Amino acid sequence: MGLLAGYHFLLHRDWVKSVTLRFWGQTSRQAQRYYVIDASLMFGFAAILVTGLMISSWFALPLENYAAWRDAHVAASIITLLVVAGKIGLHWRWIVNTAQRLFPAPMRLQPPLCLGKPSRRRPRWTGDGS
Repeated sequence: MGLLAGYHFLLHRDWVKSVTLRFWGQTSRQAQRYYVIDASLMFGFAAILVTGLMISSWFALPLENYAAWRDAHVAASIITLLVVAGKIGLHWRWIVNTAQRLFPAPMRLQPPLCLGKPSRRRPRWTGDGS
């Protein structure tokens, strides 16, 4: 996950630099909103990483307040998940358009060619076996 985030940052480093330099000046509200959301995600994932390492059994750190670290880890995870959901919501139109472009709808089957109008009459049952 961290590698993908780093790659994404490298792809968009010019945008990040540009918005950072003029955040309080001439930049659109949308750019400011995206910047704040992306910064929140960065800090959220960093908090998840740090608190996760602190409570992990891999390091086996002698923590005096393990419950507080665990609670901080859970809170950071939930808040970051909500921010991710908000980011997906903000980019939903782009996600749908890209998915439609990458995965076009399959050709729909046409109904069989019918010569004339279909009959609305039901076959009659005569009851005599014929």
